[in-house]
Amino acid sequence: MLRLIMMMALSSAAAADLTPMMLPFNLTCGPTNEVYNHGYKTYGEIPSFKATGDNGRKVVWTLNEDASAMSLVISDPDGTSCVVWSTYCPPGECLSPAHSEEFNDGI
Repeated sequence: MLRLIMMMALSSAAAADLTPMMLPFNLTCGPTNEVYNHGYKTYGEIPSFKATGDNGRKVVWTLNEDASAMSLVISDPDGTSCVVWSTYCPPGECLSPAHSEEFNDGI
C-alpha cells in the first residue's frame, strides 16, 4: 500500500515541485503520540487520510491547514510510528485529502 501511495505521489506533476524537509531529530520513529504531536506543533500538520492494513498498521497522510507541509507516517499497533516522507510545497500545492475529524490516534 505504501509503495502504491509513493508511486502515485512521485508520478504526479506536483512531485517535481516538492522540497524535502529535514526532521529535527535523528530517528524518524518514536511513540505514536510524540510523532504526531511533533508534526502538529512544528508544522501544523494533522492527520488527513489513513489506510489501515490487515495487521492494524496504518499509513497516515498528514497535512497542515494551508497545504504547504505534508508527511507520510506509518503507525503500528504497538504504539510506534515512523515518518517515512515529509515535504514543503507552495501553499495549496501539497496533495490534500479532506481532513478527518474522526481520526485521533496519538493526538
